[in-house]
Order: sequence, then C-alpha cells, then structure tokens
Amino acid sequence: MTAFVDFVRAYAVWLYLVCVVGILLGIKMLADARHMARTTLFSLEQERAGEQLYRAITVIVLFVAAMGALTTVNAIIAPFVHPAESPILRGPTQTLVVALFPSNTPLPTATIVTSTPTTAHQPSPTLPPPTAPPVSVSATPVRATAIANRSPASETETPSAYQLPAPVLDSKGAVSNNGVYLGEGRANVDIKFQWTWNCDQCTLGPDDRFVVVISYTDRSGRPVTIGGGSKSNFLAMADIIRGSGLDVYQQAKEDTYYWYVQVKRGDAPLTPASDTWKFIWH
Repeated sequence: MTAFVDFVRAYAVWLYLVCVVGILLGIKMLADARHMARTTLFSLEQERAGEQLYRAITVIVLFVAAMGALTTVNAIIAPFVHPAESPILRGPTQTLVVALFPSNTPLPTATIVTSTPTTAHQPSPTLPPPTAPPVSVSATPVRATAIANRSPASETETPSAYQLPAPVLDSKGAVSNNGVYLGEGRANVDIKFQWTWNCDQCTLGPDDRFVVVISYTDRSGRPVTIGGGSKSNFLAMADIIRGSGLDVYQQAKEDTYYWYVQVKRGDAPLTPASDTWKFIWH
C-alpha cells in the first residue's frame, strides 16, 4: 500500500494528464457517434453508432473515476501514510562507516610526560586537539558545491572546541533516519532535510548559515561529498543537486546516502556536526 501511494504521489501530474487525454478521446468518440447517428439512414450503421456511443460513455466514465481515485489517494490517504522503512537495513561496511560517519565524540588529548634524573615535577605539555579543514561550501543563502574524493571523517571537528550546541535533526515532514524513497521526483517532494537549533545564543548572524553535507560511495567505490547552505532550518535535496552539478540519483552504492548539518560562519564552523542519518533512495 505504501509503495502504491508513493508511486501515485510521485507521478500524480503524469497520471492526471493521462486521464485528461482519455476523457478528451472519449468526448471525440461520443461526438463521432452522435454525428453518425444523425446522418445515417441504415439500421446497421445506426447500431454501430449506438455501440460507439456506449463505448465513448464507458471511456469517459472510467477516466473520470480514475481521476477521482487519484484525488482521493493524494488528498485523503497520502497524508496518513508514512514513508516505508527498509525491511532489511543495508548498512555500509566497517571501512565505509569510518569514511562516511563524522564523529561527534571528543578526541582524547595526547599528553607527553618527560622526566630526567635532575629535574622533578616537570609540567606535562599538552598537545592541542587535532583539527581538520572544514567543508568549503559557498552558498548565500542556498547554493551548493560538489566535493569529490574527500572523506567526511576528515571534516570532523572536536566538539569541546565549540561554545554552541550542534543542530538536532528533525524528521517531521522531512527525511527520516533509515527512510526509503522511490523515484527521482522525490528530490522535490519528500527528500527534504530539516533540523532544529535551540539555545539562548542560537541565532544566525549575517555571515552565518546552516550547511548540509551529503556523502555516499559511488558504484565504482569512490567517496563523494556534496553540500548546500541555507539560512532556514530546512533544505531540499533538489536544491543541493542543482548547485553541485552532479548526477546523484542512483549513483550511490546500494542506493545509500548519509547526511548531517553544521552551523558555519563563512568557512569556519561555529558548532560541532549534528548526528549523521542514513536514507535509501532507489
């Protein structure tokens, strides 16, 4: 049932167009039958005109009923049907998890302790926490940059270095964790990334924005990362694909994609990355 509703919702425009063409064809058949019935004088042709009139009415009724069924599914049934969950979660391999999941766990601080026979109580120098260059996404307010051959693990920041909390991913009316989506047209409808960011100081400045990062491993085994920026608390997959210039649909291995969001000022991150969610897009 869920797959049928998803199909109708994704291709509703084309299905309505087919119904309209069918109704117009039925009207044409009806007009021809009435014309034949008025102009002919023979009983055989009168019977043929009657049969064609019956077929025309049948075609019109069928396509009108189909349009009513489509409207019922879109307006009444679809709002109560949630995206189907994958019966078997197809998770990445262990190497892929390390490559694609940005970690929010604080990294341990390395401490080097030295001692000499003549000096006591020497302080232990503490190395600064390792950092890595952030994802560079030039977007104001919504644009995107494609970043190929880069692992999301290299973009992980140390959460203890930030004063503001990470955004919290929100699936209400948007992409859910482990959600499954069918059809390329879903990028404009259901594949929308959404989050919340609540605290006393959680306010975007003129140069601040939310940056959504999507990563996947393509079918040749190459890691690919694309990103998009937004001033709002949501961003559609179609906007990110449009800005990246890449063909993303059905390019991922096992059709599996990962995403997270982070607040940045220019290229400098203001918060740690959010949790990483997965979705499957056939």
